[in-house]
Amino acid sequence: MKTSMTSLDIKVWIAENGELLEGAYIDNVYIVKENTLLLKLRTCQAQHLYLILEAGRRISFVKGMEGVKTISSEHYSSIQTLWRSLVRDCRVEKVEQLDYERIVFIHIKCGSKTSKIVVELLPRGVIALVDEEGRIKLVTESRSMRDRVVKSGAEYKPPPLRTSAVLRDDMNFEDLSKLLKKGKDLVRGVVVGWGLPGELAEEVIARCGLDKHSEPRADLDELRCLVEKARELLLHTPSSPRPCMVFVEGKPVGVYPYEPVHIKGTIERFTSFNDALDAYFSQVTEEEVIKQRLSTLESEIAKLERSLEKLKENVIERRNELKRLSKLLKIIEENFIEFSNIVECVRQGVRKNWDYVKTCSGVVKVNPKKGKVRVRIKDVEVDIDVRKNAIELYGELRKKVKEIEKDIKRAEEEEQKLLRKVEDLKQTRVVEVERSRVLVRKKSEWFERFHWMITSDGYLVIGGRDASQNRAIIRRYVEPRDVVMHADIHGGSAVVIKTGDQNPTEASLKEAAVLAACYSKAWKAGLGSVDVYWVYGSQVSLSPPSGEYIPRGGFMVYGKRNWIRSVRLELAIGFEKTEWCVRIVVGLPEALEKKLEDKVLGYFVLIPGGEDPSKIAKKILEKFANRFPELIHCWKAVSIDDILVRIPGRSKIKQVKFAKNVGE
Repeated sequence: MKTSMTSLDIKVWIAENGELLEGAYIDNVYIVKENTLLLKLRTCQAQHLYLILEAGRRISFVKGMEGVKTISSEHYSSIQTLWRSLVRDCRVEKVEQLDYERIVFIHIKCGSKTSKIVVELLPRGVIALVDEEGRIKLVTESRSMRDRVVKSGAEYKPPPLRTSAVLRDDMNFEDLSKLLKKGKDLVRGVVVGWGLPGELAEEVIARCGLDKHSEPRADLDELRCLVEKARELLLHTPSSPRPCMVFVEGKPVGVYPYEPVHIKGTIERFTSFNDALDAYFSQVTEEEVIKQRLSTLESEIAKLERSLEKLKENVIERRNELKRLSKLLKIIEENFIEFSNIVECVRQGVRKNWDYVKTCSGVVKVNPKKGKVRVRIKDVEVDIDVRKNAIELYGELRKKVKEIEKDIKRAEEEEQKLLRKVEDLKQTRVVEVERSRVLVRKKSEWFERFHWMITSDGYLVIGGRDASQNRAIIRRYVEPRDVVMHADIHGGSAVVIKTGDQNPTEASLKEAAVLAACYSKAWKAGLGSVDVYWVYGSQVSLSPPSGEYIPRGGFMVYGKRNWIRSVRLELAIGFEKTEWCVRIVVGLPEALEKKLEDKVLGYFVLIPGGEDPSKIAKKILEKFANRFPELIHCWKAVSIDDILVRIPGRSKIKQVKFAKNVGE
């Protein structure tokens, strides 16, 4: 599987997207994971783009913040703040590739100063901010290598540069033929001798119809073909790419700016190379995340399987021992008189001397130190203790056979338990894989950090979960024609209908009023209903009149208030199906009822009551999981906390309703 972009990939990507980057401003910087940055860019056309810089792997535009999880640790938060202070609001002047290396320079201008973001896509690469003097101001990870040191304050030096031999004017066919011999075979000769990336070397050889494992030499015609195909890929692909992703047995194995012939698989074509890169590396990242999430489970399965293997080996050994002892027991029973005579002879002989014991019939070996004598009865040998008579020896043997039988039975029962555990864990693994895919693919909209709903008429409604969110909504998201609502009680969510300069319908106003009423202190007070007022966004302000004070989370309202009287405190909480799985929805019970056989799987109607919210949240999730077991991976991905924040307070379940044929 391809794990990083090649130098040709970079050349093609810059040819395709360089002009789009030039002139764009850096609005923000996010640390997505170790050695990976996400730049939020604003182009001259006011278009927002998200550029991911992943050291050692890729540079490409992604579709947005959806599915991109940022690191929230204190350490990375401080580094993220530092990056923002240095590059935010800077203008991208130019994007270029360093020769034909896997290094990209993003030249930026911050005020009157210029600097560049260096993105190294080679192994052990880093992302660094380099100033006008060529010194590193900030780097994602300090490294000390044989040929260079990369750390803050040091002069930036790229790794030793190497131009591909096929692009050098001073190389003739004789020189290229000699360079081929540096490899152990043809493909390594092209990689080591000519300096082509591995995948390009394989492609060039395949296009010439040669065996990559053959001797590192070529006749003149083969050499001409190799050089021609290499130059064709390196020089002509950037101007006429044919982007694609290749699948083998349904799994992506590579992304290319040309259609490869060295890999036999299914080809998916793309209109742009960036789209191909984004699609491919999104899937690669998804598989890596899933593998990481399942590592503990895989270790547990492997441990149980090792225990199971040892147990099986032990059972086989015990069965062989049982077979041997059972045969001996049968022979002794069939020849007990003979056995008794031998034992008696041995016991009497010991009283005289051990040499006499050797004269007894059937004696094979004596061990005076241990008081043991090995005797043969028919074709079986057995060690006897000279202190015990034949009856005692026979009883001891029978006891041993029964103990082994019990051991085998216990081992077999334990084996079945382990098999069930392994099978259960493997089933869990299947669910966890799907659950992890859900978590990785889950798209979180910007408004989901607030209380939110979509009305029956398609209007987005958002509301603050606390005082700070109330203030943020009024300050950042309210436009003059939006509708702002609040319950007629001190303490509650500031609810906003995003109207898009339209006049919201009466139905949308009533549905939004439910959020304002339920997410207010009226719920905790145990009221049955509360009045809700609404005004336009142009009527609200966070600036109080001179000499007055606005309490935390509050806002000023000027002009006429419109009222929706006696809004019932009944909140429907349910789940709807999405493209990636399910998500929580809330709203007026009647509004969710309309969507019940369409997208909504079901809902619980809550009213103020005495039951703990966490218990209700667990009950809601359990009921949905039992009702729709085929979506078990979805329910595994739902956090109880996600439900809990949508429950206004202590409640009572008034009604439960599920859909019958959603998605069918």
